[in-house]
Amino acid sequence: MYNNDISILSELSQVSSPSSCEGNMRNYLISKCAKLVDSYTSDSIGNLFLKKDCNCNDVKNVMIVAHMDEIGIIITHIEENGLIRFDKIGGINESVLIGSKVKIETKDGYIFGVIGSLPPHIKQERNQKIEVWDLWIDIGATNKEDAQQHIGVGDTGVIFGSFNELINDNISMRAADNRTGLAIIIYLLEALRNYSLNRTNLTCVASVQEEIGLRGSTALCMDYSPDYIIVLDVTHATDYPGIKKSIYGDIKLGHGPVIPISPDSSKDLQFFIQKTAIQNNISYQVQAFARPTSTDLNAINMRFKQAQTGLICVPCRYMHSPCEIISITDIKNTVSILLNFILQLNGKKNS
Repeated sequence: MYNNDISILSELSQVSSPSSCEGNMRNYLISKCAKLVDSYTSDSIGNLFLKKDCNCNDVKNVMIVAHMDEIGIIITHIEENGLIRFDKIGGINESVLIGSKVKIETKDGYIFGVIGSLPPHIKQERNQKIEVWDLWIDIGATNKEDAQQHIGVGDTGVIFGSFNELINDNISMRAADNRTGLAIIIYLLEALRNYSLNRTNLTCVASVQEEIGLRGSTALCMDYSPDYIIVLDVTHATDYPGIKKSIYGDIKLGHGPVIPISPDSSKDLQFFIQKTAIQNNISYQVQAFARPTSTDLNAINMRFKQAQTGLICVPCRYMHSPCEIISITDIKNTVSILLNFILQLNGKKNS
């Protein structure tokens, strides 16, 4: 994000990685980060570990986690007329699916399709609530045999949308949840090239299957015990109609990342993160959760009970839709908070 480079965000938005099929994203992250870290490895479930080791005694172990999976679809049946039935991977509101483009990965590569819908001119009774089994994908096939030449049951795909720069430093993109967190990790590792870490081992984790039950973070295996774990994700911006601020807080795009207070975050670490932001004049927002968050932090808090755990979220409008909106300013501020946090642990300042 330094030098205002948003190409990483654009590239990330083009990579498909529905939950349990994250190989494309894992390969992309390795290609971007291999030269920025000392080593990288994956575990049996597919989590990717990017490590910077200081090889010193009496160090603090820091882990930063962002999930690399996204919501998507899986093919369940092909009709005799060539139309394709599917199910949802993760939490998707059916109303945003109608008329959406889909990008499906097959054994022979990618194929595009459209989720069909009835035009308003055609009068027909429909259930008030649309269910996923009411919908279908049209790839242009003439019949079942034709469709089977291109696609098969079990193939997975994602809802596809374009990447666009908007006014006021905002971006519209697909899968900002959680391409945003992955971009922050890449930008942070790029920024850390200018510094030597002599008191901190840093491990950045791109976790899998967050959207279908925090499965990757539940299975995390480490070769050391982290002292601090910070999870990166998005949270709901509430600066548009239809969202109750009394429930979800007053969260605005462009006003800085959210540093939540929740049962699954350590108060000492969250206050340390807030203090880092204040000392470096970095804007941030606070959000309160009465219950554990629906992020990887929930599983990690139970998995690593000896570590202090925290969460930083980037505000996002229209989450789990084909056109999520985030602020470049919020991403920059998140990178700055993390950079200063790590440098403070190493007795350094961001010059």
